[in-house]
Amino acid sequence: MNNEYFTRLTQRIKAYIRYRDPTAPNYIDGGFSDSVYKVEDMDGGQADTIYESEVSDGGLSNSTFESEIDGDFADVYYEIEDLDGGIAHDGNADDSDEYSYIRSSTDLQEVEINDNLEKLFGCFNAKTARIKILNPMSADGLWRYNLEDKNIEIYFGYESGENVYYTKKGTYRIKKEKSETVANKTEYNLQDLSYMLDQKCDMTFPYPCTRGKIVELICNKFGLQLATPDFWCSGMIIDSQFYVDGATYREIIRIIAESSLSNAKIGDDDKLYIKFYNTTDYVLTPRVYKNLNVGNYVSYINRVVLAETDESGSTDYDVIIAEDEESIKTNGLSEVRISNNLILNADRETYAPLLLGQLSNFCYYGFSSEMVLGNYNLDHDVITLRDKNGNDKTGIIMNINYVYNGAFKSKISATAESKTEQEYKGAGRIGQMIKNTMLNVDKIKGMITALNEETSELETKLTKIEMSSSTVTTTIQQSGSDNLIKNSVGYAWDNDNKNIPKFWDLKSGTAAYIENDWTRINSLSGRAWLFKTGVIEQEIPVSTGKKYTLSFLVRKINALGTASIAIENGSKTTIYNQSMENDSYSHTFVASGNSVKVIISAANTEIYITDLLLNTGDSKQQWKQASGELYTSEVLVDIDGVMIRNNMYSGYTIISPSEFAGYYEVNGRYIRVFTLNKDTTEVTKLQVDESIEVGKEENEVIVRMIAVTDGLDIVLIDKEVS
Repeated sequence: MNNEYFTRLTQRIKAYIRYRDPTAPNYIDGGFSDSVYKVEDMDGGQADTIYESEVSDGGLSNSTFESEIDGDFADVYYEIEDLDGGIAHDGNADDSDEYSYIRSSTDLQEVEINDNLEKLFGCFNAKTARIKILNPMSADGLWRYNLEDKNIEIYFGYESGENVYYTKKGTYRIKKEKSETVANKTEYNLQDLSYMLDQKCDMTFPYPCTRGKIVELICNKFGLQLATPDFWCSGMIIDSQFYVDGATYREIIRIIAESSLSNAKIGDDDKLYIKFYNTTDYVLTPRVYKNLNVGNYVSYINRVVLAETDESGSTDYDVIIAEDEESIKTNGLSEVRISNNLILNADRETYAPLLLGQLSNFCYYGFSSEMVLGNYNLDHDVITLRDKNGNDKTGIIMNINYVYNGAFKSKISATAESKTEQEYKGAGRIGQMIKNTMLNVDKIKGMITALNEETSELETKLTKIEMSSSTVTTTIQQSGSDNLIKNSVGYAWDNDNKNIPKFWDLKSGTAAYIENDWTRINSLSGRAWLFKTGVIEQEIPVSTGKKYTLSFLVRKINALGTASIAIENGSKTTIYNQSMENDSYSHTFVASGNSVKVIISAANTEIYITDLLLNTGDSKQQWKQASGELYTSEVLVDIDGVMIRNNMYSGYTIISPSEFAGYYEVNGRYIRVFTLNKDTTEVTKLQVDESIEVGKEENEVIVRMIAVTDGLDIVLIDKEVS
C-alpha cells in the first residue's frame, strides 16, 4: 500500500461545525459559496462506488477517482442538494446570516465522533463528540464563538478541486461539565440529541398499546421523528407499565428496543432509529484499511436466556431458556441473555423461542480495523471483512470512531463476546419459589420440548416435565449445594512437599497437576489431577440417608497400567476403571453413614482427572470450588488462611491464624525468611539502603544505624540536642 498516497487522500477530508446564532457578528463567514451537499445515506455508505478496483501502486483505480494524483471523487457525490436549509449550492440561501460557521480551514482544529454499543442488543447509548477550536476573545471580553446551549451540527466533507462535498454527522449539544476542563472555551464535549431523553418520564401511556405506539408518543413529545416505525415486534401489545418509577425516557425506549432484539440510536439525520443488525453490501477490502485484526468467531446463536434476578443479582433466579440442540451440537453453544426486561417477563415462555427464531442465522467475527479513507456513513450493521488473501468473513460494527485533526482517521470494531457454558441450576434467594424452564427447539420436527424446574428453599427439589407430541413424562429430582470435595483439581499442596496435596491423604506414590490446552478447552476448572502411580483419598462428612452425586471428567493418556476412581460408602463402589472410555462420569448414591471417602488410584499409567465434584441431590451439577475456597495459580484461600505464591522467586507469603510469614525455597526446601512472632518481627536477612532508628520520641536516646560504604555506623542521638 502506498502510505504517502493515502496520507494525502486523508488530508483532503475537511470538517466544519455550525450553529444558529441570530446575533452572530458580521465578520463570521455565512457559509461556503463553493460547497456542495449530498443527501445522507444511512445504509452503510458508498462502499461499492468508492472502492471498486485496485491498481498496482496500492491506490484506487481511475474507475473510482477522476485523478490518482489528488484522489478526487468521480461519480460518488454527483447531486447538488441543500441538506441544511441554510446553504444552497450557490451559497446565497435565505437566512444564511443566522448561522455561525467554524471551519477546519480556519478555527476548527479537531473533531472526534464516537458511536459505540456496549452490548449486542438492548443499547441506547448517546453518540458523543469532542471538538477543539480556536476561540479568541474580543476587546470587549466576549468569546468570538459562543457554543453553549446551541444545537451544533457537525459536517465531514471531501475536498475536490474548488469544491467540498459535505455530509452531516448529526446535531449535538455541549455537555455540562462539572470540572474546569473547558474553562478556556476551546475544547468541548458534545452529546447527540438523545440528551433530551435523559429526564424522568412524566407521561401516562394509554395501555394496552403497542411498543411502536409508546415510542411514537415519546418522539412526538420531543419533536423527534421515528425513522423505523415498523421495527421488529413494534406491533406487539404492552398491557401495563413495564418500567420502574423514575425511569428516564431513554431507559423506556431502551427496554422496548431490547425486547425487540434491537438497539436504539439518534442517527446522523437526527431521527430515532430502533433497528436490528441489517446486512449491508459494504465490503471492507485491503485497499480501504491500514490494518484488519479478525478475532473470535461467534457461531450461530442457539440459546436465548430470559432471566429475572433477585436483589443480589443472582443468575439462577427464575430462568427461561430456549435453545436449538442440533445447532449446539454442530456449532457449539452461543448464548444471548436478557435479564429483568419487564416486557419479556410478561410471557417469557412465548418470547424465548420467538427471540431464538430471530437469531437463528445470526453469527459474526469480532474484529478491529483502521481505515485509510473513512466511509463516514457507516452504521451498526453486518459487513464483509476481506483479508489480503481474498478470504471473506462476516462482521458486525459495534464501535465507530472518526477523528479529524488536519487529516482524517476512522476506526471500526466489534468485540466477540466470549462463549461460556453457563448452567442455570435453579438456586435462588431463601423464601422464593424458583422456576427454570428449558425450551428445546427442534426446527426439523417442528416441536418444542419444555423442561420445567421448580425449586423450594428447603429440599431443593426439582420437578422436570418433558413434553413431546405423544408423551408427557414427570420425574422428581433433588439438586443443590456446593462442591463438598476440598482442593478438587489439585491447586493446594503441603507447604514443605509439593507432592502431597492439601486436604487429601497420600497413601502411596505421588500426585501432580497439569494445565494445558486440553484442560483449558474441555474442563470448567482449566486444571486437572495428573496421576502416574499413586493413591489419594479424602474423607467427606455427609448426612445419613441423603442423596449425593459424584461427578468428574477423565482422559487417559497412557493405555498401559491401571487406574480407578471410587466412592467408599459402607462398601467401595468403583465408578471408573482403566477399561472405560475417556468421558464424563457421575454416580448417585444414598449416604449410609455420616461420612464417605473419595479414592483415586493409578499404577504405571498416565491419566488426567478434572472437574471432580460431590454435590447433594441426584443430578450432576456444574463444577465449582468448595465453599470457602478461592484457588488460582498464585492465590490460595481456604479454611487454613491465605497463601500468595511468587512463582518467579520460588516463594510464598501466608496469612493464617497461626502465622504471618514469608517463605523462600532453598535447596528444595522452603525456609521461613520473615515472620511476625507475637510482638517481634524475625527476619533471616535484612537489607537497609539508608538507616534504621531504634527508639521513640519519648525516650531519652534514639539509636540510629546508618549504612555506609564500609559497613554500619551506630550513632546515639540525644533527644534534647536534636
